[in-house]
Amino acid sequence: MPDGDIVHTIYVEMKNKHNTMNSASSAKTYIKMQGQILEDDDCACLLVEAIAKKSQNIKWSTKVDGKNVQHRLIRRVSMDQFYAILTGEEDAFYKMCMALPEVINSVVNEEGGVEVPHDTVIDELRKVASLYGDENGELSMAMAVYMLGFNTYMGFGDKMRGELGDDKDRMLKRIYEYVKKLQEYIIGYRTSKSKEDCLYLEKLFKERQQEYYTAQQKYADYLDSHDNIILQSVRAEQERLQNDMNLAYQVYSQVANQLQVARAKVQEEKPVFAIVEPAVVPLSPSGISKKIYVLAFIFLSVCVVIFWNLFGKDFLNKFKEIRA
Repeated sequence: MPDGDIVHTIYVEMKNKHNTMNSASSAKTYIKMQGQILEDDDCACLLVEAIAKKSQNIKWSTKVDGKNVQHRLIRRVSMDQFYAILTGEEDAFYKMCMALPEVINSVVNEEGGVEVPHDTVIDELRKVASLYGDENGELSMAMAVYMLGFNTYMGFGDKMRGELGDDKDRMLKRIYEYVKKLQEYIIGYRTSKSKEDCLYLEKLFKERQQEYYTAQQKYADYLDSHDNIILQSVRAEQERLQNDMNLAYQVYSQVANQLQVARAKVQEEKPVFAIVEPAVVPLSPSGISKKIYVLAFIFLSVCVVIFWNLFGKDFLNKFKEIRA
């Protein structure tokens, strides 16, 4: 461990992102880790964040019952540092990420060709990819995602800082915009078949709805025009129209159910994305500023002086007279 401690067991609480826990959840998790360390002094407990604000392996400082608590064996660790602890290699997470594009590409090719929408940012991404010894499109696309969430992680930012310098921030903004376009493309690709089915069913739904309304109107008009007429031919025609109306309703109802299922399928197949935005420095402090404290102190001081001049001196003189 960074503080020199050696442990043989590590317990991990894994989180997707650094801001996924509220204060109550943080306190509960910390208490659970604290209890584990009390039971086993040869262990460490890690809160591992896949997408942390930055690369880190620090003591986890949080609040429990309103008090700040921390322990050297209860730590807050980014994913790259976690991989480094497990493997002993500082850039293990980086190496794993660099291998992912080839794996993903092979999986995509099994399902058919997928063309990524082209954008001028691709050329810049290939420039970054060339720094890592590869100029293929798969690694360029991976860099678009990696650099949004992992640009401070071990292995990712070193070469970019040396090669791109001040242009890195501008490029990250462009990558962010491109990933949004890529997200829309992937959603469209994944849901295209379901959307086509949904559009077809919507058209069929309107047709069957109109057929049902027409059959219903014919049946109602026939009843109105043959009221109080007792003939077998009238009854036969009435039953036929009623059967047509019932059949039209059944078909209309079935199509309506199929349309609801199709709409649900579109939503089900829509992939869930979480766009990672870099942390920004707030423009104003979240707490009360020092100016407010100073003004409050001055106001209270003035109030005390006025109270003393109006009431304090008289009260003190009367108190002295009574004692005398």
